Amino acid sequence: MEEGKVWNLVLEKIKNDVTNITFKNYFKQTVLHSLTYNTAKIICNSG
Repeated sequence: MEEGKVWNLVLEKIKNDVTNITFKNYFKQTVLHSLTYNTAKIICNSG
């Protein structure tokens, strides 16, 4: 019984870590994308 609990905790932690990493990467990509997009827009408009 106890062993099962431990495994559930470990799996939960791994799941959370993976979710965090995925979210961070997604967030970074999105921010980078919008920064690049906005910069390009500004350059085009000022040109």
